Amino acid sequence: MLDMTGVGFCDSSGLHVLTEAQDAARANGAVLRLAALSSAVTQILTMSGELELFDVYPDTEAALKD
Repeated sequence: MLDMTGVGFCDSSGLHVLTEAQDAARANGAVLRLAALSSAVTQILTMSGELELFDVYPDTEAALKD
């Protein structure tokens, strides 16, 4: 689980890191959960078409419960 609290900006480099982390998690039988995305990060993930690659949760508590 990656707590994105406080991350207000994400560029192409950040997207690349997130997708590589997701690929590595899947290769090891895990899923990368993103928690507490800001509207700016949600927007860039949506615009890039990558939002659906991740399990997204409103906060860390919800991500850890699932």
